[in-house]
Amino acid sequence: MIVDPEIDLVEQFKRGNKKAFTAIYEKWYGAIFFFAKRLTNNTEVAADITSDSFYKLWQLHENFDSLPGIKAFLQVTTRNACLNYLRDTKYRDNARHELHYLASLEANEGMQDISEDERKAQLIKLVYAAIGNLPRKCARIFQLSYLDGLKNTEIARQLNLSEQTVKNQKGRAIKLLKDLITRDVFLFLLWFAV
Repeated sequence: MIVDPEIDLVEQFKRGNKKAFTAIYEKWYGAIFFFAKRLTNNTEVAADITSDSFYKLWQLHENFDSLPGIKAFLQVTTRNACLNYLRDTKYRDNARHELHYLASLEANEGMQDISEDERKAQLIKLVYAAIGNLPRKCARIFQLSYLDGLKNTEIARQLNLSEQTVKNQKGRAIKLLKDLITRDVFLFLLWFAV
């Protein structure tokens, strides 16, 4: 009886065999990376998205019965992540433009008629919109830490994570927020959350 190597590879992968995963990774990493790079036009982002797609594939390894199914999953997951990245990039650009516009109005004394409370409300709205565009885990941890005032140990216990994961996600959230909003709004958020 002749065993089809592709069927054996899928069976081994489905059972959680790391060598089978490595073979699948080596088989399609280049194509998936090229696809992500073509969509995002950003090498670093494409590498992150490709790694995330393979991580998601591994998390769901028990659900696959064929190599075409695995390939389709990688393509769809990567495409969706690229589209999310492009949407978020457009949002960040729009938010930066709006913040610069508000700053220029204030510099030209065009906002004298707007009360301090209204300015704060506008800034808070922009900040919450930026938090809403963080990855789900980052946003949740950021909210629990900076908005709800929980300590890392409390967040780790509540979300069933390690403290190191909480620290890493907080750092990631802050880095992403810095990219999403200007420095002044970021400092305002930290001041407001204290």
